Amino acid sequence: MLRRHGGCIITLIKLRLMNKFSIKFYDKKNCVNPTDIKNKLFSHDNIPVIFQHQVHGNMGLAITKENLGQYQPCLTYDSDYLITNLSQIGIGVLTADCLPIILVDTKNDSIGVVHAGWRGTVERIILNTITHMNQIFKTTPQDLRIFFGPCALSCCYEISEPFINQLPAWATAALKNNCFNLTLCNELLLKELGITHKQIDKSYNECTICNDRFCSYRKKPGDYTRQMSIIWLN
Repeated sequence: MLRRHGGCIITLIKLRLMNKFSIKFYDKKNCVNPTDIKNKLFSHDNIPVIFQHQVHGNMGLAITKENLGQYQPCLTYDSDYLITNLSQIGIGVLTADCLPIILVDTKNDSIGVVHAGWRGTVERIILNTITHMNQIFKTTPQDLRIFFGPCALSCCYEISEPFINQLPAWATAALKNNCFNLTLCNELLLKELGITHKQIDKSYNECTICNDRFCSYRKKPGDYTRQMSIIWLN
């Protein structure tokens, strides 16, 4: 999927379709050189892409003109969100059942990409990301356009009692019949900032578990294929 939004380009790629790729786990059987990934995916646009190495927390990195030299395209850096205001620099996240969130500041030309697993979500990672964007790029909630990607939805995301016991009180509103609504949980957080449903695009927020178009660890334990969600300023 390739989608244009204003001066941004958003792309979602299913890594299972490219069975040579394994940039997260570096297993010997499927490992490829990061340069090959760039050449195969982005040679037509010549866009360098910086990826997260998700640690299931709530912290992230800002990619700016001052620190860009610290990061190499197609390598991963410990974080659960990335933000930037640089054009022609992609930022990306790999997900299976966790929720990928893309943020576009329509006023200040800055973007973010978030890995919102359940741990990061209950630790309010989406709010941390927006706060960071405000500190660095002067982003305000009313100027954001937000895109939710595919993840485990409440129709299939059944959780256990130990999981439920770890949820803070505010997050239990996203729980019904032992099924967790990860999407709703993040919407509740965004609502705290006054972000409305009109600012959130859920066109691609499909269930990874019951939809064979997507990769899902819950559907196939031990299957390390992933979706790749990427955005860059054009």
